[in-house]
Amino acid sequence: MATKPMTLSKLKTLLAFFLVTVIAAGCQAPRAPSTTSFAPFPQIVRDIEAAQVSEVAVYFLPYSFSGFVTISPSDLIALSRRTVRRELRGELRLELLHALVDTKARQNDWAPDCHWGIRFLSPKGVCLHEVYLDSAGKHGIVNNLPVKVNRPLYRWLEKYFST
Repeated sequence: MATKPMTLSKLKTLLAFFLVTVIAAGCQAPRAPSTTSFAPFPQIVRDIEAAQVSEVAVYFLPYSFSGFVTISPSDLIALSRRTVRRELRGELRLELLHALVDTKARQNDWAPDCHWGIRFLSPKGVCLHEVYLDSAGKHGIVNNLPVKVNRPLYRWLEKYFST
């Protein structure tokens, strides 16, 4: 069965919706993953090492919090009972870099309930990257793309920001 090609007007509408979504999220557009592999964390590491990222904002929902709908990144930010902003210095920065290097991701078909969120901020407070994780730290959203991840970043969050 042949599919109809997308018309130019539909493509423009889709692109406009995408840009509005990115602007509303307050972060830059995500970098497109390559078709052969998906590695969002090396770019975050490079930005931290180049001092383009100087601060993190961390959002958290208690593990006991549950609802009838999926908790999106914007829901997490709105409902977060604990939001912490910290400058990336010393041990915090070093261990974050190690966690990001050790965290592997592959694309996923669905977005999880978000219980942890990290926004990587520039020295001017601009959000450069976003990472959201579920309560187990196994599924997440990285720069608006759903992913399955291993747990080094989750363990870093628990170590420094758990209640």
